[in-house]
Amino acid sequence: FIIFQQPKMEEIKDVVQKIVKGCAVAGINVSDVLSAFVARTVLEADTTTFALDKKKLPHQLDDVVVQSIERLLNRDDPALEMIKMQVDYDSTYLREEEDAQKKLRLRNKMVAAHKMAIVEVEMIDANDFEALTTLYRKIFKFLLEFAPNSKTDKVVEREIAAALESVFPRVGLKTFIQLSFEEKATQLMELSRIILGIRLFNREEGRGGAGLDNMDKDSNLLANVLSQDIAMEVEFFSDACSKYQKAIIKAHNQKRRRRYEQEMEELQRRQEAKERKDADGDDEDDDAFAAAALAAAASQSPPKEVALKVHDPNEVSDMVVERWSKELANRRQYLGFLKTLQEEINLSKSKIQQIYEKIQLELVNVKALVSNKNSVPKEVVYPRFDSIGTVWLQLYEEVVIMIARSNTFQALCKYRLSFNPTLTENYYMDGSIKEVSLIDGYEANTARGRDGGSAEAKDDVGRYDLPDSFDEEILPDVMYPSGATLLSVMTTPDFMLLPLEFQGYCPWTIVEARGLLIPGKPALGIVRYQNLYYVCDHNIAIKAFIRNPDYFLKDIRQRALRNPEYIHLLRLQRWFPSASIAKLLQYHDMEMQNKGQPLTKDASTGTPTHFVDTYIDINYHWNEWELRRRALKVVNLKGCRTSSQQTDESHFKRDNDTQVYEPRTNGTQTKRETGTNPPIVTTYITGLRGKVAPRAEQKDSRYYELNNSRKKEAKDFKADFQANSTSVYPKVGVVTLKLDL
Repeated sequence: FIIFQQPKMEEIKDVVQKIVKGCAVAGINVSDVLSAFVARTVLEADTTTFALDKKKLPHQLDDVVVQSIERLLNRDDPALEMIKMQVDYDSTYLREEEDAQKKLRLRNKMVAAHKMAIVEVEMIDANDFEALTTLYRKIFKFLLEFAPNSKTDKVVEREIAAALESVFPRVGLKTFIQLSFEEKATQLMELSRIILGIRLFNREEGRGGAGLDNMDKDSNLLANVLSQDIAMEVEFFSDACSKYQKAIIKAHNQKRRRRYEQEMEELQRRQEAKERKDADGDDEDDDAFAAAALAAAASQSPPKEVALKVHDPNEVSDMVVERWSKELANRRQYLGFLKTLQEEINLSKSKIQQIYEKIQLELVNVKALVSNKNSVPKEVVYPRFDSIGTVWLQLYEEVVIMIARSNTFQALCKYRLSFNPTLTENYYMDGSIKEVSLIDGYEANTARGRDGGSAEAKDDVGRYDLPDSFDEEILPDVMYPSGATLLSVMTTPDFMLLPLEFQGYCPWTIVEARGLLIPGKPALGIVRYQNLYYVCDHNIAIKAFIRNPDYFLKDIRQRALRNPEYIHLLRLQRWFPSASIAKLLQYHDMEMQNKGQPLTKDASTGTPTHFVDTYIDINYHWNEWELRRRALKVVNLKGCRTSSQQTDESHFKRDNDTQVYEPRTNGTQTKRETGTNPPIVTTYITGLRGKVAPRAEQKDSRYYELNNSRKKEAKDFKADFQANSTSVYPKVGVVTLKLDL
């Protein structure tokens, strides 16, 4: 964007503000972007005075301001009006596009905010009446704002409440709160579309739909009217460009024929003078006569404009032809913008018509489902309502884009008649105009050619050169010494899809006819040069361009420097990146967002206490005493000697390694498993209850021994016990039972 190379922000603002104020004093309001673009073109056009690689002095900045104001104050200038049209169109287009996208983003943001507020509602349990009531109110509020371009009043609230109670009663909230976040969001959007579809169906039946506008019918009508208006404009200005082209070509050809006649007359005079000289034989008289003849011939070759006007009253001056060329360029730029809008509007129109037809079809299907029926299953009718709501939202997005294009078209129409056209009907309505190209009626033997030429040789209208090899045939798919190649439709895939340079205008005509814009003819072939593609108006132009394409490209670049309106018209931003209107608009938007303040940002830098070098020289020492110590050590080592010897102990020793293979673990798997069940042995004491168990067999008995101090008493007790074994006291013993399972 920047106006100067590496400028200061204050200098840019100061120059633009001075230009705007200077034009305002003269009664003309210009935008900052237009002022910056004109200032940029002033610098590009005069690189000798304003060196782009040096700092601008104060008087140079003042010169830029003065020249820019003078250029902007031109009255009735088609070139200046074209620059204004380019800046205004791009500004309006980008602004309307941003507004449309912003409108859609705000709606999406509103929907997302409501959806998040509903989904994130948390409840203690499913019987929390207050929380359920709050959730239901949030859903109802979301449905009120969901329909685009919808008005809100009591009637709308009652209708939405009835539809909500029918589709999603309060009882369903207990199930709704148990769903996951994704499932809640999906069901909420489906509910909103179904409610919208019900309202649209009620509006169609005349039983509701309050607050909803007729967006479907209005958008369809707007698309048709806008498409017709642009089509009429395109047809009108296409015809105007054709008339301008014929008139300019006629002027060029008339001057070319007149110049050819003058040259032939001059050659005839010289031939007659030479014959008279040969007949008389008097050298002195002959020389005097030849000089007189040349003087007479020179006197009979009047200046351009006067001679041509005298010869043919219908011939026009060079200034008029140049004015016509500028008017034609203006009209072609206007026509190019119209065609761009026409393509986008026709595409949007087709989408709107398809959506409109789909809405009508869905409404008819729903009407057929619910007519003459008391009840309809929701599994059948709800998907229909959901489809109607989805299509209605798609229609809203297309309508927003269509309105943006309509506003852009209205801004473009301001430049429909921004200057006074000088081409009258008396000229282009002449029935003698049959030429549609600059070479019509041109004889091959009149070709005077050169590769390129000087700019002074083509200052006159109609003075252009043709290649010497007029009859030379250009072969397709052959690279010529200049590096250019002619591509044909038969051998090149995607021939009609190749991107054409200069918007498809003939470069030969632009150079040779002083900026005349004539569309090329791809049917004659496309010239490929440095991976770029060019088309020409006729075969002679193709031959000349292939022989020396650099000459034509350089001349077009120089012409764009003198006439900056061609930069945007021919898409020459790759040659003039700093004069791109898109970059100027981008910078202007950033400046407006920052309210004129320079772009700044917070930044911080952390400095470590001790830097860690990526390369550390371990041999470096800063201490001189350390260096002295190392030097003395090296000196001492010079007198030292290292010796070694081999002993028997170390000579006869060796290391042996042995590898051991460990045995493998083997196992065998059988098909059946066996086992034994050992007997269970139970040992218990019998006779503790005073009775001897019948059939009890005493296996083992044991008597408790007392300590050594009472051994005698124990013996007496044993004797008494054995003597009285038949007494009433039961016998106590230990019994062991063996149970074999």
